[in-house]
Amino acid sequence: MEYVLDDISSLRKLRREGTLKNSIRKIKLIMDNPLQAKTLEQRLNKYYFACGCHTGGAAVSIALFFTFLLWWYSGFIIFISWWKIVIIIAACAFAGKLTGLFISRYRLKKLFHVLEDYYTEKDYIHLM
Repeated sequence: MEYVLDDISSLRKLRREGTLKNSIRKIKLIMDNPLQAKTLEQRLNKYYFACGCHTGGAAVSIALFFTFLLWWYSGFIIFISWWKIVIIIAACAFAGKLTGLFISRYRLKKLFHVLEDYYTEKDYIHLM
């Protein structure tokens, strides 16, 4: 289902109802400037549906790289036990995922403020 965001009430409904996320797959943004609408729509869909996996994957890649460097630098002795590597990778994946979630929620909150200002100003001008 596509959710159409075209006024302040639909924006507030999107912010307020957490269960709405389960029923929609894409958010369609309607604004006066189509180029701005497309850019903000892409950002809105990216941040609204973010799960933190991209940042978690990057954290795992970095952890694997530094684990290999440490293993190579220490003369192949430090990580003889495989479970130490698994714990380090799992901890980095968890920390990266949480970081990704927090960053996307922060950016979504800022984007909601921008859209709220836009739709409030638009409704104010429309009433005059």
